[in-house]
Amino acid sequence: MSSVDRSSIESALLKKGFQLVEGDHRFYYYKYKGLLTSIRTKISMGSSYKTYNDSLLSQIKKQLKFKNKNQLVEFINCPFTAENYLSLLKEARHLPPD
Repeated sequence: MSSVDRSSIESALLKKGFQLVEGDHRFYYYKYKGLLTSIRTKISMGSSYKTYNDSLLSQIKKQLKFKNKNQLVEFINCPFTAENYLSLLKEARHLPPD
């Protein structure tokens, strides 16, 4: 993967349980049981960040707790559902089990 459109990333985040907190950048926090968690990522709004390259995608992968870049790509392209993401976070103990 060489680059991904910023709007695709933001759309996937909102569809999968993240809440936008705006400032000089856009911060997306994962919302669980009505509360914002420490799982977050930053999306830069500068004109040079309309597409995200492999380096930036690697940073997002780490911030969102994915094991590999393929999971992030599936998250952005939608085969990876909100339920899949919640399960991943619980299995890795980033969130408490129910």
